[in-house]
Amino acid sequence: MAPGILGFLGLARREQVREADDRATAQKQRAGEIQVRLEASKLETERWKWKHEQLTADLKAATGDRDRWKTKAAERNEVLTRLERLDRAQRTIAQARSHLLAMETKLDVIEGALNVLDRRTREPDAAAGGAGRPPDRE
Repeated sequence: MAPGILGFLGLARREQVREADDRATAQKQRAGEIQVRLEASKLETERWKWKHEQLTADLKAATGDRDRWKTKAAERNEVLTRLERLDRAQRTIAQARSHLLAMETKLDVIEGALNVLDRRTREPDAAAGGAGRPPDRE
């Protein structure tokens, strides 16, 4: 019998049926493997989604911490600026005190010199009996 006649009647040879059955079994096995890989992929996707959510929450917390530390850094910079101004003011005050002390010392020396000159000019007048002095006007 020719294969054409069997095919015409919708029949196949036993060998062709076995090959087709083997191919169908292999395809079913392959489909099962693909199904297993699909389930594994779904589980992996869920795991990555969960990890993404965790990382997003961690990022949000880190952003809050960063903002808090930025605020603290700004406050610290303000304090440092104030401290620098105070330090400059203290140095200026110390320098001014130093200048003032020098001026007072100079004034004391000048006052002492004036006193000496005053005594010297009055001593000859006292020895002369007041003749060298101009008369007091009353």
